[in-house]
Amino acid sequence: MPIFSYTTGGTTATIEASDRSAALRSLVQRGVAPASLTEVSSRRAAGGSRRGKIALADLAGFIRELGTALQAGLPLMAALRTLAKARQRKGGAQLRMLEHLIEKVEHGSPLAEACRSWGRPFDELTCNLIKAGESPGKLAEVLEQNAELLDKGLAMRRAIIGATVAFAVRAGALMFGWTLPPYRSRPG
Repeated sequence: MPIFSYTTGGTTATIEASDRSAALRSLVQRGVAPASLTEVSSRRAAGGSRRGKIALADLAGFIRELGTALQAGLPLMAALRTLAKARQRKGGAQLRMLEHLIEKVEHGSPLAEACRSWGRPFDELTCNLIKAGESPGKLAEVLEQNAELLDKGLAMRRAIIGATVAFAVRAGALMFGWTLPPYRSRPG
């Protein structure tokens, strides 16, 4: 989807919409009267390279850190900005993800919808858990539980991969033993 840049009262921001008129309608619904509105880029053109890949282990760490920040009493926006600032030096996909989440939440989207709009690694379960935590105000607890679920899933994947590799090695050794003739020394 295209990204549009707009200015209001000396402030410049961006909005994502299917076309220019949809962007304008969305801004007007929010009570924003833009002085200018121009297409900056198309997500199709930017593709996945703009976003980068985030490993599930990194996602679990991010979710746990966000939950800890919220349990410490930080409001959601302050927590997201703190995490973004901590990743400023490294840059990369996690920082871009946080900047995306901050922008979406600042413009009124719930955190679950902001995560869903980012896409992978936020799967349907993660987004639905976040949404469930936002409703009753138990987001910090739900984020901690979500991080534990992701950690358990990663541990299970690693165990399955380890068992599969061990089986393959044993099966290969067994096949090797049956297909090779026994070694015999020649009388000499």
